[in-house]
Amino acid sequence: MTAVVVAYASLHGSTAGLAGWLADELRAAGLDAQAVPAAHVTALDGVDAVVVGSPVYMSRWTPEASDLVHKHAEA
Repeated sequence: MTAVVVAYASLHGSTAGLAGWLADELRAAGLDAQAVPAAHVTALDGVDAVVVGSPVYMSRWTPEASDLVHKHAEA
């Protein structure tokens, strides 16, 4: 089964809600998906795909989302 992590950063809860909805939809489509706060993602072993969501402030993602992408760029 395809494993998907929907990693999100959310300051007021909206992005967390969308991440949860997306993970639910991916599970309904037969994927093994989970929504996880971006700051809690420490490894991507066994993960086939990652979706990253973040609000944008001053034309930038939140530090948690940016850090996730930079730390795991190789994966």
